[in-house]
Amino acid sequence: MSFFVQLLELVAVFTPDFLTLGLVASAFFSLCCIARTLGIAGAVDNDLPLKISLVLGYLVTIAANIIYKF
Repeated sequence: MSFFVQLLELVAVFTPDFLTLGLVASAFFSLCCIARTLGIAGAVDNDLPLKISLVLGYLVTIAANIIYKF
């Protein structure tokens, strides 16, 4: 039973809250677009800022879930 509860808690931590993920990913997307406009990001393809923002948003959401659970 303890293993099942730990597995359920692990799934709860790694499942993103869609509201938080949407807010954090949009903030990172804005930062990536600003960096690309200023020329800091260099020559990158068009999908890279969206991918970076989603990955960073997902990681921040997981970190927030871990902090909130413990």
